Amino acid sequence: MTRPSATSPRFLLTLLGAVAVLTVVYIYYKVNPQEVHIFPRCVFLSLTGYRCAGCGLQRAIHSLLHLDIRAALAYNFYFTLLLPWAAAILATSLFRRSHPLPYELLTHRFVLTAVGVVAVVWWVVRNFIGW
Repeated sequence: MTRPSATSPRFLLTLLGAVAVLTVVYIYYKVNPQEVHIFPRCVFLSLTGYRCAGCGLQRAIHSLLHLDIRAALAYNFYFTLLLPWAAAILATSLFRRSHPLPYELLTHRFVLTAVGVVAVVWWVVRNFIGW
C-alpha cells in the first residue's frame, strides 16, 4: 500500500477536513451557543414548539469541550451518549482498510437502524418528560 503524497487530492482533502473540524471545535469551545446567537436555531422547535432529537446538541458539545458532562447530558442526553460511538466510527474509519471489522461492526445496518429507532423514541419521549 502506498502512502498518499502531500500533494495528492486525497491528502489535501483530508487535511482540509481536519482543519475544518478543528476550527469548528475551537469555535464551540470559545463561544457559548447559549449566550451568543450566531449558531443556527432548530427549525422544528421554531415551527412546532416541540424539541427535536438534536435540540440542545450545540450546547452539549460546548459543555463537553469544557468537561462539564452533567450539563451536556442535561442539554441532550441521547446524543451526548452517542458521541463516543461516533468518535469510535471516526477512529476506526482511519484503519478501515487494514482492520475492517471494527468499522463494519460499528456501522452495521442493524446498529444504524437501532440508533435511528432509539433517536425517534428519544424525540418523542423527551417532549413528554420535558427533557
